[in-house]
Amino acid sequence: GRHMNNFAELRGRVLAAAAGQQVANDAALAAELMVLLADPARRALMGQAAQALVAQHRGATARTLALINPYLEPG
Repeated sequence: GRHMNNFAELRGRVLAAAAGQQVANDAALAAELMVLLADPARRALMGQAAQALVAQHRGATARTLALINPYLEPG
C-alpha cells in the first residue's frame, strides 16, 4: 500500500526482485489477488523470487553481530 515509508528499502528490493506487488488501495489489492489466483505460473514465479530474496539475506543477523561484537563490552 501507500504506507510503506518505514519499509522503503525492503519494498524496493521486493519490487525489484518481482517478489511482490505494491497496490494503491483495496480495490487494486482485490484485482491483483484475482490475477494471482487465476495465474499459477505467475504465483510460482513470484514465490520463487521471494524465496530467493529471503535466501540472499539469510544470516544477516550473524554477520551484523560479527561486525559489532568487537566493540561491545564483555559481560
